[in-house]
Amino acid sequence: MTGLGIKNIYETDAYDQKNLEQIIKQALKNEEFSIVIAKHPCMLKFVKEKKRRGVYKNKTVKIISTKCVLENFCINEFACPSYQRGKGSEVFVNEELCIGDGSCLQVCPHGAIGYEDKEDKDDNQ
Repeated sequence: MTGLGIKNIYETDAYDQKNLEQIIKQALKNEEFSIVIAKHPCMLKFVKEKKRRGVYKNKTVKIISTKCVLENFCINEFACPSYQRGKGSEVFVNEELCIGDGSCLQVCPHGAIGYEDKEDKDDNQ
């Protein structure tokens, strides 16, 4: 790209959201043209390959209701389809859509997203 005269080239992991946000802000401040390369393997493909090899561990995230203040970062900012609204303004994770890659754990500024405790879940069934 430098052969084309582009001086501002940034590269980051798309799942490192804080770093990605900082890089985008920096790129927007530049007077000149900037390129931001945000890369990460497709998690759907990654999970499918793990399942095929028999090394997949089923993880699901959940909303920790005692920490959730209903600011809806998970829905409005992250926009993962597994986050859905329930009765009223309650947010829940649709387990059928969650692939459990954990990319959303860094989304909520209140720490209201965590992994499902499989032992608790097994006790409730």
